[in-house]
Order: sequence, then structure tokens, then C-alpha cells
Amino acid sequence: MALVQRISLCEALASIKPNSEVWSCSYNPQDDNFIAVTVSTENKLRICKENTQNFPYNFDLGGAGTCTDFSRDGQRVVAGSTSSGILLITDINAETPGQVHLQGHTSTIRNVHFHPNNTTLLSSGWSDGIRLWDVNTQKVIRQELLKEHFGEDTIYKTSLSEDGKLLTVCCSDGVTYVLETNNLKLVRMLKWSNPTDVQDATMRRTSNRDIQIATASHDGTVKVWDLGTGKVLHMFTVGYEASRVLYTPDGSRLCVGGKAEHILIYNVEENPIKSAWKLADPCGFGAIKCMDFSRMSGSRRMVTGHADSTLRVWNLYGIVQDNSLSEFASVMGTYTSSS
Repeated sequence: MALVQRISLCEALASIKPNSEVWSCSYNPQDDNFIAVTVSTENKLRICKENTQNFPYNFDLGGAGTCTDFSRDGQRVVAGSTSSGILLITDINAETPGQVHLQGHTSTIRNVHFHPNNTTLLSSGWSDGIRLWDVNTQKVIRQELLKEHFGEDTIYKTSLSEDGKLLTVCCSDGVTYVLETNNLKLVRMLKWSNPTDVQDATMRRTSNRDIQIATASHDGTVKVWDLGTGKVLHMFTVGYEASRVLYTPDGSRLCVGGKAEHILIYNVEENPIKSAWKLADPCGFGAIKCMDFSRMSGSRRMVTGHADSTLRVWNLYGIVQDNSLSEFASVMGTYTSSS
């Protein structure tokens, strides 16, 4: 395991201030040398070329960029902004990539996701619900206003399952809603007895084909839920506000980040889950605002975006592959289990 790259956006780009937060980062699934990135202090989507640390593409968003995602085929990239607009880049590899502005939301765009079929796009607004778009026609297929059906209207974070069938929606009422992607029907509400703001959620399918959902909360707890029963299987505290959780693409590890100068990586195939690897940069770093894993075959790279205008690229081969980095293992926080 190693820190591969430390990319300072404010050093590479004069327009970015040192205190800028990296609000989103996303790997190109077909070439993990390219990372889409947005920051809090400029109205642009930028594509970073990791090995040269330069930015060959940038696109105007009309507002600060809040979220971004690549299509699985690597041909398209999308970004949302504080201006309620969504920018779709239709062919990122063309000499002059096409740009389409998707209109319909009326509040800050919280998240955008490409479905694995490459032809469907999902978006969520801070206070105006979720929309499904046809990428080819750029039209809304379906929309769901959570406040009309579930009594909630403020969305913090959404995440899409690896197969694209389920969508998690983290809301300000402390509930994580799980929806079917194709029709936005409610599957399950995940709610703790003492609800607190849920900042993020991520899904994995176990070897038994069960679906587990991990959530990160403002109170510093991470919970692993069973979708079938709606019950908490595991819960542990990390000692700081947990704002980001993400399963590795193979579902074997859970990464947790937030307001701390380290990342915790849990082996979720342990029972009980009680140990973690701790990733840190000797130079330190700001709070983690976003993270993504490479989907390229054989790659074990993770990119993280921070509140100090930096990107960091990590090689997690030893952790994900064979647990060989046992010197990083330690019991982290307080662990409880429902079993």
C-alpha cells in the first residue's frame, strides 16, 4: 500500500484558492489515469490527468461544481452544480467534446450517477427530489419528490449499487431510503432508534447474495444494515464525524473518511468487524469530501478529494488482495453487533 500521488489543485491551477474544497472526484472506468473533479470555489468541471498532474479539459458549469460521474464506457461525463444545472459531456474523447445542459431541477444538485447501461442518468436535488434521464434524448423519464411520498425533502447524498438496480437516498430526517432505480419505488427505510444526520451510504452484495448497506453519520457512527430485514448487523464508532463511506468494487472492504487526517479501511468479511487499516499522509491532509475506486481490471487504486484543495491517489493492492499489510491493522473505536 502506498500514497501514489498528491495533487495540489491550487498549485497546478492559479484560479483555485488554497482553501478550496474538492467536492467531487470520479475515475474514468476505462482509463484510471483520468479523474473528473470539481471544487467549491470555481464554476468548472475539470478532468485531471494523474500521471502528469495537468488538466487537459475544463467545462463551465454556471455554478460551483458539486458532483460528477463518468459513464461505465468512459465516453461520457456529467457534473452538477449549485446553480441547479447539470452538464452532460457527450463524448469526452472527441477533439471538441459535445456539451448538453439538462434543465429541470430547481435546487442545488447533490449527486449525479450514470447507470451501468450507459444510457440512463440519475440526479438528485437538495430540495426537489430525484430524476431519471434518458442520456440519448436528454429528457426526464421519471421523477420522485420525496416530500410528497415519504415526508422528506432535503437530500444529502445518493449512491447507486454496482449493478444499478438500487439507489440509496440519505436525508436530513436521519433516514436512508432505498429505492428501485427503474421506477423509484420505495424498497426499504433504514432508520436508527435515535436518528442523526446520515451523510453517506454504500451498498455491497455478499457471497450469499444478500445486500448490505453501510451508512455514515454525523455522530461518528458507521452502521452496516441488512436490506432484507432492515436491521443493523454491525455498528462502530470512528471518533469523528463520518461523512464518506465506500465499498471496494469487490465488496470485501469498507472505506470510511471524514473530519480526520486518516482513512479507515475495514475488512467487512470479518465477523465481527473490529479491525481496520489506517491510511495517512505524512504531510497530513484536510477533511475527506469525496472518494472513488478505479474499476479497471486488476487495479486497486482509490482517489480521495480533500478540504485543502488536494487530490490523493492510493494503491490499496495489499489490503484488498491478501491482507499482507498487517502492520496497519488495529482495533478502531467501539464495536457492537446485533448478533
